[in-house]
Parts: sequence; C-alpha cells; structure tokens
Amino acid sequence: MRLRTLSGFCLSAFLLLTTALAWAQSKAPVRIALVTTQTGLASMSGEREIRAARFAEKIVNAAGGVNGAPIQVVIYDTNSTTQGTVNAVNKAISDNVIALLGPGRSTHIQAVSPIIKDAGIPALIPGTAIQLTNQGNPWLFRIRADDSVYGSVMAEFIVNDLKVKKVGILHDQDAFGTGGADVVTSTLKKYNLAPLRRERYTVGAKDYTAQLLNIKNAGAEAVVLYTTNAEDAAIVYRQIRELGIKWKIVACSAAVSQVVVDLSKDASEGAYGVVDFVAAANPKAKAFREAFLKEFNQEPDYLNAYSYESVVFLVDAMKRAGTNTDRNKIRTAILATKNYKGVEGAYNFSANGDGLHESNLVQMKGGKQQFIKTITLK
Repeated sequence: MRLRTLSGFCLSAFLLLTTALAWAQSKAPVRIALVTTQTGLASMSGEREIRAARFAEKIVNAAGGVNGAPIQVVIYDTNSTTQGTVNAVNKAISDNVIALLGPGRSTHIQAVSPIIKDAGIPALIPGTAIQLTNQGNPWLFRIRADDSVYGSVMAEFIVNDLKVKKVGILHDQDAFGTGGADVVTSTLKKYNLAPLRRERYTVGAKDYTAQLLNIKNAGAEAVVLYTTNAEDAAIVYRQIRELGIKWKIVACSAAVSQVVVDLSKDASEGAYGVVDFVAAANPKAKAFREAFLKEFNQEPDYLNAYSYESVVFLVDAMKRAGTNTDRNKIRTAILATKNYKGVEGAYNFSANGDGLHESNLVQMKGGKQQFIKTITLK
C-alpha cells in the first residue's frame, strides 16, 4: 500500500511538473527590437552588435527568461542610413515589440527620437551625442556615457597626462563627431587652449590626407580623432602612418574598436582611447570577456559590450518592474536604477536618462587595448 501511495505521489508530482513546464514553454516570447546596421557602410559594426545580443538572449533564456517567459531579440536593419533607421523603427513599433535597443548612431537616434516619443516605447540607446537625452524625450535611456564624459576625459588626458598643448581635431561632421569635438574644444578652453586646427569630413570618405596635412602644418603635436565608422577610422590611421606624421593620438571609443584594429592592422599601434568597455576595468567586464571569448573565440569590444549590456539590463529592469507588457512601468524601473553593476560600469540614471558617468583610458599595444585607468566624472 505504501509503495502504491508513493508511486501515486510521484506520478502526481511528475504530472504537475510537466504541466508547469508546458505552461511556461507555451508563454509567448517577449519580443525586443535590436535596431542596427545589417547592411550598408557600418555593417561590420552591426555584425558585432547582433552577435552579442544573440549571446545575451541565449544566456537570459537559459536562466529562465524574464518573468516566466523567454525573450526574443528581433533584428531590424537600418541599412546604415537615416531613412533606413526611420523605416526600421516604424516597423519595430508596428510589430508591437516591448522595447528598442538602438539605433546606434547619434544622427539616426536624433531622427527617430520624435517617433519613439510618440509611440511611448523605451529605447536603450548607445549614441553619445549630448543633446539626445536633453530634448525632453522621456523614453530615451543612454546605455553608455555621453560625449560630455568622453570629450572631457580626452582633453584632460592630453593636457594633464601627455603634457601637450598643441592639439588638432579630426571629426566626422555628423552629430556624434561634431558634438564630441565641441566638448574637447570647450574643455581645452578651461586651460586657455584652443585647437590649432579643427578639420571635419563626411562619413564614408576615402581620402583624409588634406585634413591631416592641414592639422600637421598648423603645428599640432597631438590629434583627437572623433570618428563614427570603423572603416573611416582605419583609413585615417593608415594615412597618418603613410604621411609619416608622429602624433600622439587620442581617439574616441569608435576609433579603437576591435573592428578598427582588424582593418588598420598595426597602424593604430600606440594610440590612446577613451572607452566604456575594457575587460580589466571591473569584474563584470572580465567575466563577460571570458564568456564571449569562449563562445566565439573572438575578443569582445565596446560594440559587443553595449549590445550585450542592453539586453541584460533591460531584462533586469523588466524583472524589477514585474511586467513584460507595461512599457510605462518598465520606463519607471529603468529611471529608478541606482548602482547597477554592469559590464560597462556602474549605472546610476539621472532624470534625463543618462546612466553611465565614467570612462576608461586605454592604449593600443600589440593590437589590443591595454587598460590604464577608470575616470568617473562627478
């Protein structure tokens, strides 16, 4: 009798367990849109974002998903253009995704910000142009530091650490490049300095020698690179080397990514960079690097890091909000985030949607970023 009772109990428990598993598996996935560049000029960068987002999706679902449901990262291609980004965001919203990750470029974010605001959908953005989160859109949340952090750190490093006063700037003429160059310029002004020459270019240009020679002939001993696309930065490095110019180079994160290194080979050797992700900066960054390297046999860079971070952070916010469907509650949970320890640093969201207020200094050595120090702006 005891054996029959025990057998009956085990059968009941088994049926309950399988019913619960079937119920969990039947829950519709939480759809999250990754708005990125699958095609066009910036497709190499987009590949890294997609790979990292898929990796995060795999890890989140292996750990049980979010609030009892799996997540599904859906890719929307911007074609590396403003109109393509508008189309991608509109399509994602019409597909009723719960949130947007991206788009990446500041110029593209600026173009779709009104659409995001009208739709009332949370968007975790990596674009660093300062004005993006200062235009009254309560649905934009920056997952990286903005250019007020990067640009200030770059200028301070040049003056205080490199002891250079003769500075030139080469920047993309888009919102990202122009905004970053503006911050570098204003920070230099604190030291009664000004760029000897400030040159701009259009994304996708193939020849930068005129701008580089203008900066050289002005007498610059150091140059700031505020480039948007990896392909552009790689050409700039190669042409600096070909021209035989011996500058101290301090670059934005986009100009010291692994994609840039792969394209430019040793031409970027010795350049300094201000980045949000470097494995040696904190334990979460180190763990991410080890897991990513094991999975793909590839070193992660900032593109992988912020894409992965966006997925994992959004899931954490949804858990704290206790919902997979209420966008306003998710928005409130994101905004309330304090001292969240992520791959890129500690997140403390300000009222306007900026979460990260620190940056890391690195130097390119042997094709790798060598960590120097982390700087937090108060």
